[in-house]
Amino acid sequence: MNGKQITRVGFIVLTLLIAVYDVIALTAWGVSATISRVIGVQASFDSPFVPFAVGMLMGHLFWPQGKKGELGE
Repeated sequence: MNGKQITRVGFIVLTLLIAVYDVIALTAWGVSATISRVIGVQASFDSPFVPFAVGMLMGHLFWPQGKKGELGE
């Protein structure tokens, strides 16, 4: 496997682990323990930096990083 494939597989595994944890948290402790409630709602009210940081992360992940052909595709 090359680096691109490892990154893709790692991202899929991480996403699945987060989803499984969120379902466990929901069923075991209720809605107040879910990731969206803890990070998305409570942390955003406590610190406006949280939604800003998430926006920066999304920009980093999805902003074009160069012209097609320059990315080693």
